[in-house]
Amino acid sequence: METNPFCPYCKAPLPKFPTAKTKCKKCGQFIYVRTLPLDKSHVVVTEIEASAIDKEKRTFVSDSQLFRWLPLGGSFLMGTNGTMETRPPIPSREPEKVCSLLEDIRAKHPEKSHREIHWLFMNALAEQNDSDLFWLNQLHFAMALYLHHEDKDPFSELVITRKLELQHYQIYNNAKKAIIIMAMGCSECKKLENKIYTIEQALLEMPIPNRNCTTIYDNRKFPICRCSWSPTF
Repeated sequence: METNPFCPYCKAPLPKFPTAKTKCKKCGQFIYVRTLPLDKSHVVVTEIEASAIDKEKRTFVSDSQLFRWLPLGGSFLMGTNGTMETRPPIPSREPEKVCSLLEDIRAKHPEKSHREIHWLFMNALAEQNDSDLFWLNQLHFAMALYLHHEDKDPFSELVITRKLELQHYQIYNNAKKAIIIMAMGCSECKKLENKIYTIEQALLEMPIPNRNCTTIYDNRKFPICRCSWSPTF
C-alpha cells in the first residue's frame, strides 16, 4: 500500500491513504481505491482507471484458479467396458511438479505477461503428455474454460477437446460409435442429445461442440458447450 498517495488527477498529496471513494480537497474530483488483481497492491485511481481495473479483475485468472481447472495428480481413463477407471498419480502431473514448471517458465520469461505465462505453461503441459489423449482432452477443456473466463470464444479449444475424446475412444476402447451426452439443458443442444454417430462420421461432421449452444456461465460474453461423447458398445 502507498504511504504517501497523491490525487490521480491534480497530483496533490493526500493526508492519508483513502479506504474508499473520496473527493480531492484541491481539485474536487472523486478518487477511487482499487486492488490490483496480479500483485494485490492497493492504488488510488481515476474513475476511468477504476473501471478498467474492475474489468480486468472480472476476467483475470489467478494461478490458483488455473490449478483448479487442470487435471492434476491422478487421472481417469475410460475402460474397455465403458466405465471410468482411476489411474495412479503420474509424477509429472503432481501439483508440486506442476507448480515448479509454472515457476520455471515465469523465471525464464520475465518479459511475458501473466496471461502469456499461463498459456506457455499449459502448452508445456500438453507437450509433456502428448501421448495421453484422454488427459489432453481434459487439459484442452481447461484451456477452453480459461478463454471463457476471459470473455474470449472457447470454441476452438472445445473442438480440440471433442476430437481428442473421440480419438481416445477409437484407439483405446476400439469403439466404432459414440453417443452425444448433453451436460447442460440448452434448447439447441437438446436437439443433439442421445444422437449416435460412427467415430469416423463424428470426426468428420463434429456436431459438438455445438456452435449454436447458448450455455453461458457468470454472464460471460461467449457460450461454452458442455456436450460430450461417450462410446457405445
